[in-house]
Amino acid sequence: MTLDTPKPARVGQSHTPADAAPPVPLAGTGPDHPGDWIQVERHFRDGHTETW
Repeated sequence: MTLDTPKPARVGQSHTPADAAPPVPLAGTGPDHPGDWIQVERHFRDGHTETW
């Protein structure tokens, strides 16, 4: 094998970030009723946090 040859995937291994991410249940029931907003606390590299 050369360095530029990709290694074969293992059984059960994800190939894309979308494959690796678990499904997220949606709070709303549809486009007319999207559900409530939730606050998310973001942590930044410089050490500060913000609530969005």
